[in-house]
Amino acid sequence: MAPADNSDSNSNSALDEFFAECDEIIHRVSNGLQTLEKGSATPEVIDQIYRDMHTMKGSAQLFGVKSIGQLAHMMEAVLDPIRKRNFKIEVAFTDAALKTLDLIDSIAQCLRGGKN
Repeated sequence: MAPADNSDSNSNSALDEFFAECDEIIHRVSNGLQTLEKGSATPEVIDQIYRDMHTMKGSAQLFGVKSIGQLAHMMEAVLDPIRKRNFKIEVAFTDAALKTLDLIDSIAQCLRGGKN
């Protein structure tokens, strides 16, 4: 008797981990952006947001979730010059970044069928 194929189960488990990681990143980045809005734009906060978006981009690409990967890449691309040159963080940036996070969250919720 051949062993059972658990590839679908393993794939679903890995995808569930991806979505859980997305939730964690969205939470951390949202908190970081709120810190920036309050005028506390330290290099550490900006670097953490950048690293989180880089991680999300890579994970999304690994799982073939292009829409999340592209949005994360856009945020990463916008953050890169800010973190390298210490540009002033404008309210328009944090507003757009928070809206992008909301969109990423909505996409993730739709892709996993709305389950938490």
